[in-house]
Amino acid sequence: MWEIQLKTRASPSSTPSSTNDKDNHTHMALSSSELTASRVVIALLAAFGAFVIIYTIATDGQPFRKDVWAVPWVKATVADFYVNTFFLVWWIYYKEQNLVSRIFWILTVLCLGSPVTCIYVLLQFLKLRPGDSVSKVLLNETTSRQVSGNFDRY
Repeated sequence: MWEIQLKTRASPSSTPSSTNDKDNHTHMALSSSELTASRVVIALLAAFGAFVIIYTIATDGQPFRKDVWAVPWVKATVADFYVNTFFLVWWIYYKEQNLVSRIFWILTVLCLGSPVTCIYVLLQFLKLRPGDSVSKVLLNETTSRQVSGNFDRY
């Protein structure tokens, strides 16, 4: 199983000999290799998810057949997917500032699932540069700037 470890790095203004707490302020950042590995893993997951969906449709047909829904686990899996998707959609709504962008991403995630989710997250990671805070992926632009501004004060 892939595990990407985020390391805590000191802010540029800190020095090893400093005893001032403000100078020792740290934040979560990705190194160049961690950023590349993250992007590759996310892209592979998107490709795998798309392959599974395409292969299943090609070999078993469309999922919107009555006989498919007779299996209780299918109902449970779909319900579980959409409960998790609710929180993902909520995050996308928060993260995207443009109404058209919000609607586009929310509808595509709801309709196409995991591959589109991976593409959305990959696009967020492609905006990062080595050493950037992980908060830039999770937070919207306004909040990310506020958080970065708080780091810059120290």
